[in-house]
Amino acid sequence: MQVSSINTTFIDYPNVTAMIVFMSGCKFKCKGCQNPMLQDPEYGISVDIEYLIETFKSKPLCNAVVFSGGDPLYQYDELLKACVEFSKITKIAVYTGETIDNI
Repeated sequence: MQVSSINTTFIDYPNVTAMIVFMSGCKFKCKGCQNPMLQDPEYGISVDIEYLIETFKSKPLCNAVVFSGGDPLYQYDELLKACVEFSKITKIAVYTGETIDNI
């Protein structure tokens, strides 16, 4: 999975402190994008799901994980695998530019 950063957020999951994973790649190329560098699917570093889970476990204040970007659905297969594993241990949110009909 290609990511640009992994941080702690107090605003991206309602009423919960969460770990946020900024994933690289986006097909929308929105004018005024707040993370334009994340449109590039090669931006950032490659990490595996085990690394993400260990990072989450090292953040005792985090009670959820948020996938943002870019657009996490740009890396659909990796995102799906991560969500399956994270669903075993915590709550998940995904921020995407897709419509519910496309998902």
